[in-house]
Amino acid sequence: MHATGNDSGKYICHISDGVEEWIADVVIDRPKFIVEVRETFALVNDLTILTYDIFTSLPVNIRIKKEDQFYEPTEVNNTIVSFQIDKTSFQDTGTYVCIATNILGQGSSSNTLHIGELPVILVRETSYKAQRTTDVTFHCDISNFTKVEWEKRQEIPFL
Repeated sequence: MHATGNDSGKYICHISDGVEEWIADVVIDRPKFIVEVRETFALVNDLTILTYDIFTSLPVNIRIKKEDQFYEPTEVNNTIVSFQIDKTSFQDTGTYVCIATNILGQGSSSNTLHIGELPVILVRETSYKAQRTTDVTFHCDISNFTKVEWEKRQEIPFL
C-alpha cells in the first residue's frame, strides 16, 4: 500500500484462529514534534547545538531552515534531531525551523538562537563615603546590553 495524506489514522487488525484472538494497532500519521518554545543562548565563537524532538513511524526527510536558507541536520538519532554550528557569530542569530516531511505531510518546530558577548563591567568607584541619610549614586558602565541587578551584601559596621 502506498499511503497518502487521506490514509492517516489508526488501523486495528483482528486475527483469530477460533481458539485465540490477536489484535494489532497501526497508526499512520504525519511527523509530530514536541512543540515547545526553545531558545538557545551562546557566545561568539562557541560550538552550539540546536535540538528538536520528533516522533514518526514513517521515514522522513528532515531539513533545517533559517530565513530562506536550508541546511541538513548534523545528526538524527531516533527521536532527536541536532543541528551544530561549530563557531557561532552574530550572523547566526535567528530562528531555525526543523521541518520533517513524509508521504502524509509535514511537521515543524523552531529554536531561536541568540548570540552575545560576555559583558565587560567597569565600576567607576569601589568605595563611597557618605553621611547617614544622604543619597548615594552607584555608577556601572557595561559594554553591551544585559540585565543589571544590584544587591545589598551583609552590613558592614561603621568605623
